[in-house]
Amino acid sequence: MADAESAVEGLAVVAGCYDGTLHGWRDEKLAFAYQAQYGCIKAMAVSDVSLSKANVRGNRVLLAMGGTAEAVHTYDLAGQRELVQLEEHENTITALCFVGNSFLLSGGEDGKLCVWDCKDWALMTVLKGHKPGPVTSVAAHPIGKVALSTSRDNSLRMWNLETARPASRNRLEKYKTLDQACWSATGDQYAVVADDRVVLVFRIEDTSGQPYRVIEPGCRVNALTLATPAGEVVLGLEDGRVLVYTAEAESAPLEMQCEKRVRSVYAVHCSRDGTALAKLDTVYAALSNGAIEIWNGLASQKPEKSDQELRLGASAHLTCMVACPLGAQAIAVTSASKAAKKKAKKQKHKQQKVHTETAKESEAKHTKAKGQGKQKQGNGAKRARPGRQEKEQQRNSPGASKRQRSKKR
Repeated sequence: MADAESAVEGLAVVAGCYDGTLHGWRDEKLAFAYQAQYGCIKAMAVSDVSLSKANVRGNRVLLAMGGTAEAVHTYDLAGQRELVQLEEHENTITALCFVGNSFLLSGGEDGKLCVWDCKDWALMTVLKGHKPGPVTSVAAHPIGKVALSTSRDNSLRMWNLETARPASRNRLEKYKTLDQACWSATGDQYAVVADDRVVLVFRIEDTSGQPYRVIEPGCRVNALTLATPAGEVVLGLEDGRVLVYTAEAESAPLEMQCEKRVRSVYAVHCSRDGTALAKLDTVYAALSNGAIEIWNGLASQKPEKSDQELRLGASAHLTCMVACPLGAQAIAVTSASKAAKKKAKKQKHKQQKVHTETAKESEAKHTKAKGQGKQKQGNGAKRARPGRQEKEQQRNSPGASKRQRSKKR
């Protein structure tokens, strides 16, 4: 198992804001900030190559973002470049999730749950079943064979991604809305937020459809994640608290008090090379005032707020955050990509130079040949146009062709 200090190294953090701006950090240093869209960013997702053991094409780390602009923007996070915009939804994008880095799931207020191929970004299919309720969240199993989705129609649906058909439907009559579906790192548990205040944790082998654990923190739950193989439940609350519940239901949660209300949380679950951590030790908490606080020391039950925090600015209103370890391979791919781009630019400049010189030489030869032709034409006698008698003589000559003789007749 890796330690927490190496876990933060190579970590990429991306935050979306109410005004449509996108901010990204790498190793806790600002890497980019720009206007991604006009309108609020509602949902974000990042492909985590450290967790995805299947359906992975190479080591691309992909980012997807959507909101009120009704289009899904996709990015190559390691290369820091925008790829394509996906337009299929007819309303606000509310949920995004990657399946490895091969497929992307997008849900919206129009009730559509779209499946996109990350190779050519073609729309593969639209999973139907949440109409008329909007899709509120979607989460893919770490192996990539099934996915969960929730809606305001109080239904929790399981989808078979291999057949693109519904596998099961769990309607929880006790609750009106379900949101923030997520899986554990091992894939044996999943959790959702019901009616904004209750957290329901399920075991995948339990076919009864009832949660084995119910958590009521007494406040609105804005963020939920299941961290590390130990099964900690991490909550971000409206009152600014971050609560960490261990696998033992009887134990009291570990509590951290932040400055403002928490909009999103990320629990560092693995190291830079993808090795899973034995215990949760570091949590990132994104706050509504534009700050991202870093809390360390959770493994020793003594959480301390780091002196270093990520800030968007005084006017930024943060709405969502995602994070993932880029991994040594992804960083190597980025360096190789930059070197390849530099080499290609050099080669292109060289080709342009050769092309320009060739064009100049060709133009000079053409000008010279044109001048010589004019001079020759001026010195030579003008050839007279053959008259009627000359044409008759040519036809009557022994060397005339049959075609010429037929014209005479």
